[in-house]
Amino acid sequence: MKKTLFLFIPMLSYSKITYEDVMSINSEDIFKRVMIENGYEKIYWDDDIMLKYGYNTTTDSMSNSFCLYNTEKNKYLLTL
Repeated sequence: MKKTLFLFIPMLSYSKITYEDVMSINSEDIFKRVMIENGYEKIYWDDDIMLKYGYNTTTDSMSNSFCLYNTEKNKYLLTL
């Protein structure tokens, strides 16, 4: 577990989201707040279940980093 955490912290320090931000996410509203405060932009797509945010997005919806939130399961995925 310590090795996984050790690898996880440098990736977070590269992005604008801190470890404390990630650990504070426990609802859809907090997820949205963390994304907006850290410069992520909402990416609109046809799926109502998943919220999608991207950092440094371009006109073709490509991004350096994506964050997804499943509103039915209250789970999120960060790709840094």
